[in-house]
Amino acid sequence: MILFTILSIHYGAAEYKILEKETESWNYIVSTLTGDVLTSENNFEGAEVYTSKKGDKLDQLWRLENDGCLKNKQSSLCLQVVEGKTLNSRKLMMTHGNKKNNQGWKFVTGTFILENGLAIDMESTSARVFVQSKNGNRSQKWMVRADGNLKAKNILENISLKDYPMATCNDDTTAVYFRQTERSPANKVVVYLRGGGFCVPRVPGFDCESRCRETDPHLCTATTDPYFDLDESPLADNIGSPDPAVNPAFHDFYKIYVPYCSSDVYSGTRNGSIFTDSFTFHGHYIFKALTEDLIENTWITEADQVVLMGGSAGGIGTEANCDYFAEELHKKNVSIDVRCISDSGSLYPYDTHTPFCYPDLLEYAANEVWDSISDTSCLAEHPTGLACISASTAYPYVETPIMLLMSAEDTVIRICTDDDPEFWDAWRYELEALARKIVSEVPEIGMYIANCPFHEAMFYDPTYAGMEIPLLDGEDGEAGVLKDLVANFLKGQHPFQAIDDMSIRNPLCTNLD
Repeated sequence: MILFTILSIHYGAAEYKILEKETESWNYIVSTLTGDVLTSENNFEGAEVYTSKKGDKLDQLWRLENDGCLKNKQSSLCLQVVEGKTLNSRKLMMTHGNKKNNQGWKFVTGTFILENGLAIDMESTSARVFVQSKNGNRSQKWMVRADGNLKAKNILENISLKDYPMATCNDDTTAVYFRQTERSPANKVVVYLRGGGFCVPRVPGFDCESRCRETDPHLCTATTDPYFDLDESPLADNIGSPDPAVNPAFHDFYKIYVPYCSSDVYSGTRNGSIFTDSFTFHGHYIFKALTEDLIENTWITEADQVVLMGGSAGGIGTEANCDYFAEELHKKNVSIDVRCISDSGSLYPYDTHTPFCYPDLLEYAANEVWDSISDTSCLAEHPTGLACISASTAYPYVETPIMLLMSAEDTVIRICTDDDPEFWDAWRYELEALARKIVSEVPEIGMYIANCPFHEAMFYDPTYAGMEIPLLDGEDGEAGVLKDLVANFLKGQHPFQAIDDMSIRNPLCTNLD
């Protein structure tokens, strides 16, 4: 009996059937790191193996026999581990079957492994394939597929925005995004904007030179990874999980992930120049290109529901682009339910600050440097844009249903602050009053404020799955958990408004001073 006839793997937390019944059961072994396939060097004994682009070649077809031989179709030889001086210096080569342990492969949770714990691995910067102790890295994760294509619900492929000349990162590389390789069962889509702070040329502590050349260069250039694995990402245990118990809101959504590379909260339109130290700020153009490409090249306009969501700078970008995104989708299909979720975005208590330091003016100055575009209806009424840079003042102009998630004391979104406990008391109470005011004026807005210092509620385990927050729109004394409130918001069914008691830390808060 051939073991690859029908094969399912448990890849991370999810199970995916990756191979349907095949008559001969010869299949490609696909790297989840690069999408390339395992290939035998030639059909002679002693041949080594490497990865290469899929072609119609017999040396790229394999099957796993009952005795553990990983057999190549062209040579009929088995993949064997060759002795080395150390366990991790052994290599792979093709040889005749011997039914020994050095050919006794098993395929477990996406990894080809021997009894001694050695796993087939590959170098991320080359096509070299070798063995080393199992470590769970993506370089050891493989898929077995009859068509040779890397497809699974947890795998997103890199899509270049090369057809949109203005969609460029800080260093003028072409921006990209990732989208799932397989359509999800529900007719719903979530677009997630990654965050990562911002920079302003020549401003100490925020200068782009330090960010893009030294500390965080990956946030200023286009990612070249061909695939994005949800199971290996921070989204795995929350909005990227396929488990409805873990992720009641998005478990069956088609997922799109947008790396951040413009350092301008997805709002800039400024070309690189001497004024910007040659850094380009095209975040708005990147988002515009993303929207156009999704409409042109995916089924997003056929969806029942589309959710735009982001954290940190991605949350601010969500707020700035929410209505634009909905308007563009509704031009194609007015019946799509478009919603937005901002996690740790721009909701801010602007009246609590240290003397002679004004956070709204500092943020406004940054937006001016980037030549930012935010909500257009707000800009139409406030041409200077000062009232449009934050959800604290721009909320009346957002027409698309939106939910705001914040810490009562965000550990990152803070400027003009003090270490005095009384300062933070004032901060929390002002934020609470602001949130209550917004909810009273916009009853269908989602709101979540937890009395606990953190940044990004979706990625802080206590807030996402366990921390109960008193409900504004529930029964007296009733509390809710974030993952359920988000699921309610997507359904348009209350409760989805919760604000913590600002006089005492939430009991489940682990980030205590």
